[in-house]
Amino acid sequence: MERLAQRYLTNAEAELIPSQWVGFYYAKHIRKFPGGLKFEICDSGGIFFGYGFAYSPNQPPAYDEDDWIDYSRFSGSWYVGRYFAMKPPL
Repeated sequence: MERLAQRYLTNAEAELIPSQWVGFYYAKHIRKFPGGLKFEICDSGGIFFGYGFAYSPNQPPAYDEDDWIDYSRFSGSWYVGRYFAMKPPL
């Protein structure tokens, strides 16, 4: 996971990051956010929630418009995040 974060955070031109295997996890929707990078893990949750990882070396990741609702420190600069997998109807 460290190699993924370093490869894309140091490359200012990397906007579209393809889904890929990251260790044991198939990472999808890999994207940068101010100060870090995050990705969702395929088939990790249930109907309502999914899970992923966020790399944020300087501070805990902030909540954002992508529906990520909470984070817990995993290891070092990595956090486990939970997001809404299915949006409720309006």
